[in-house]
Amino acid sequence: MGGNWLDIRGTAKYFGVAEKTVRRWIDRADELGLTTEKRRGKWYLDVDTVKHHEPAAESVASAERVARLERELKAEKQRADAALYRSGTLEGQLQAQGQALLEWKEKETEAEAEINRLKDELAKRESAGLMKRIFKNW
Repeated sequence: MGGNWLDIRGTAKYFGVAEKTVRRWIDRADELGLTTEKRRGKWYLDVDTVKHHEPAAESVASAERVARLERELKAEKQRADAALYRSGTLEGQLQAQGQALLEWKEKETEAEAEINRLKDELAKRESAGLMKRIFKNW
């Protein structure tokens, strides 16, 4: 649904007319060249198709403000989406690095256990060799 669609109340405010006037416009939509649509029992009018009446001054200012705010909102949403993407990417990298760190920690623990086992074995062999030398001389 393109255009600048407003319901009857919104159209009346936009043009500074009574709601009854807008209803009359809708009744004469073909004659006036208006684009209207009824959805869920409610009438909507594309105010961009109204050529026979000028918008109220405050409506123009409000419409410009709304358009500016919509542009700003779109830009903020794009920035937020980009930040969310970067956050997800960084989170994935952090998880991968965390997993790698856990794997290295596990290997370090295994290596320390092997070092301690070899030290014990070496100490036993040195002790056995010393004992042989001592008893050999007796």
